[in-house]
Amino acid sequence: MTLIKFNYKNLDLEPYYFFGLEEYILNNLTNNNPDSYFFTWKIKGIVVGKYQVLEREINTKFVIDNSIKVFRRPTGGGAVYADNNNTMFSIISPLSETFSFQKELSKIVDYFKTINLNLEVSERNDILLDNQKISGNAFLKTKNGFLLHGTLLYDLDRNMMINCLNPSKDKYISKGIQSISKRITNLKEHTSINENDLVDGLRDFLCQDSCYTLSSEEEKIVVSLSKKYKTKKFVYHNDPLYTITYDSRFKFGNLIFSFLVEKRVIKDLNINGDFFVIDKFDEFKNSFKGVLFTKLEMIKNINKFNVSEIFLGSTNLELEEFINTFDILE
Repeated sequence: MTLIKFNYKNLDLEPYYFFGLEEYILNNLTNNNPDSYFFTWKIKGIVVGKYQVLEREINTKFVIDNSIKVFRRPTGGGAVYADNNNTMFSIISPLSETFSFQKELSKIVDYFKTINLNLEVSERNDILLDNQKISGNAFLKTKNGFLLHGTLLYDLDRNMMINCLNPSKDKYISKGIQSISKRITNLKEHTSINENDLVDGLRDFLCQDSCYTLSSEEEKIVVSLSKKYKTKKFVYHNDPLYTITYDSRFKFGNLIFSFLVEKRVIKDLNINGDFFVIDKFDEFKNSFKGVLFTKLEMIKNINKFNVSEIFLGSTNLELEEFINTFDILE
């Protein structure tokens, strides 16, 4: 492999530059080198897969209350939490009929054998140590090549990870594992080598003396490419079609809002409960179609109506307060 060197200093621990770098390598360097490219990086926050629904994968209340940053990556797979005691890696390879996810990850496994850690690649393309995950990985194929990137858990704050994410119960409990903390492990628990030396050793093992240093012009191109990954459109407006329900009890009755949402736009709304309707119920319900799925836009829509004329005994303020209880990432 060829090590990618760059001057960018990621002081804010955000992934945008690295997504841009992966894109740049895929589109510009893979045709000139039959070998793969490799680099490592660090971030702090939650990274969701390209096709995931944010509110389903993330404990939104905890994330909002604790100002945890949320990012979306260009690859599929599940949500991960990372901090600065975790290393991310990227492998970008040219198109090849012999490319194999397992083969690339096995190169990482081979390095750890040299430091007496016996890892294995699972069927889900995780890297395991004693059947516990130390690396989760995601994959993308384009017309120019393959992108594989993943995590290396060195001393990750597992309690923070558990609080941030909402993993599918089937993913863990069906395997007889009740605690997520038992599903993963940190490398620090299994080696005395510090993280910097561990990662340096991995780079040296994979790349030896082969390296490619980005020019200042290439760095500018990467920065330009990275900008789209930080836009609200990319992070929040890529959700597939999904339903989400909120409910609350008021003096005028129980109110249940069930939204059908796609790409952060409300496609439909069903309203249920034991309230009494006066008039304009269907007009009110249908008015949400096409509204952006944010608290601000929904409250604006509510205030186009006099709610007391729709739900007996209700007020606009009550519905505003109801909307403000929604745990929505914005």
